Amino acid sequence: MTPEQKSLAVWGGSALGLLIIGWSVLSWRSGELSASRARAATLQAELQQTWLPNDLKAAQSYAADLTDRAKRQEAALSQAAAAVVPALPAEYRATDLITAASRVRTDLVALRQRSERSRILLPGALPYESGLDADEQVRAMQLVGLCALRRTLELCLDAGVAKVTAVLPGKPFCDPAGEVGVFPIECEVEASPEAAGVLFQGFLAAHRRGLGLRAIVIEGNRNPKEATQRLRLTATLLFPAEDSWQLKPEAVAPAAKGAAGSTRTMPTKAGLGNRPAGNKP
Repeated sequence: MTPEQKSLAVWGGSALGLLIIGWSVLSWRSGELSASRARAATLQAELQQTWLPNDLKAAQSYAADLTDRAKRQEAALSQAAAAVVPALPAEYRATDLITAASRVRTDLVALRQRSERSRILLPGALPYESGLDADEQVRAMQLVGLCALRRTLELCLDAGVAKVTAVLPGKPFCDPAGEVGVFPIECEVEASPEAAGVLFQGFLAAHRRGLGLRAIVIEGNRNPKEATQRLRLTATLLFPAEDSWQLKPEAVAPAAKGAAGSTRTMPTKAGLGNRPAGNKP
C-alpha cells in the first residue's frame, strides 16, 4: 500500500468513526425527542382535563389567580371562624397559681359588686371561690371555665333577672373535629317574662363573642302572686381547642329504639334539678 493509500485509509476510517458516532448521537437525540413529544402529548391531554388554558403563559397566569383566590378564601374562612370562635383572652391564659388566683378574685368580686348595685341576688357560694386546683393543667381549664362563668352571669345581670339561684360549670368537650373547645355553664335564674326576653336577646347578640344558649327549661312560678318564671339554662362558650386541654368529643347517648327523639337533662348539683331541657308551660 502506497503512502497515499495509507493516508486515505486513515482519514477514511476516522471519517467513518465520526459518522458512526454522529449517527449514534443523532439516534439518541431522536429517541429523546420522541420521548419528550410523548410526554408533551400526555401533559397536553391531562391539561385538557383541567380548567387551565392550553397556552403556557395563560395557564401560569390562571394558576397564579387560583392561588390568590385560595389564599383570600382561607383568610375569609379564618375571619368567619374567629367571629363565632374568638381567641381566649390573654388574662385567662396565665396559669401560675398566684396569677390565676388573682384572676378568680378579680372576676368574682366584680360579679358580686355588680349584683349588689343591681340588687340581684347571686348564690352564696360561686364556683372557684374556694380556690383552684393544684394541677396546672386542671387550673388552665378552670380559668377558661371562669371566663364562661363571668360572661354568662354578666348577661343575666344585664338582663335584669330577679335572682340567680344556682350556677355550675359543666364538663368541657370539643367538636368532632377537635378544633373547637366547648365550655358549658348550667345556670338557674328567676326572671320576669320581660327580663327573660332581654336575656334571650343578649345570648343571641353574644354569639359573636362565642357565647350561646344551648338548652333552656322555662317553668311558671308556683306562687301566682309573683310574676316571675324559673329559667334553667345551659350556656356554652367556644374557644379554639388547645392540645394541652386534651378535650374529647361529647358522648352522645344512643336514642331508644322506636323513640321519636331524645331529651337533654340538667345536672342535679348546686340545686339544678334533673329535668328534661325543653320548654315547659
